[in-house]
Amino acid sequence: IPSNIWVGVGQMTKKDVVFPLAPVYEKAGIDYKQAKAVSIHPNGKADSDQSYITIESTKEGEQGQTEELTYDYLVNATGPKLNFDATEGLGNGKGELGKNTVSVCTADHAVHANLE
Repeated sequence: IPSNIWVGVGQMTKKDVVFPLAPVYEKAGIDYKQAKAVSIHPNGKADSDQSYITIESTKEGEQGQTEELTYDYLVNATGPKLNFDATEGLGNGKGELGKNTVSVCTADHAVHANLE
């Protein structure tokens, strides 16, 4: 979230920068799915050349449900995979921030940074 830095320095709150994305995309005519891509098939199936993707929902209340969607244009926004333990002293050995580490990578990290 680009605005996390402002949470980290106390100029905004988490509530100011975290909001549901689906209504924003819907207003723009984009079919938004909160899910992970299981497989992407740009050339379609044996019986159709229509591009499609298989997704698994990560939306609260729908986790694990799979769906095949056809598409004209696809944005597969992967986001970061944080690994603080990959750098000695940065993590706490459990995949979390170390005691001397401050981050604004997530909204919760930014709140923590502001408290520090």
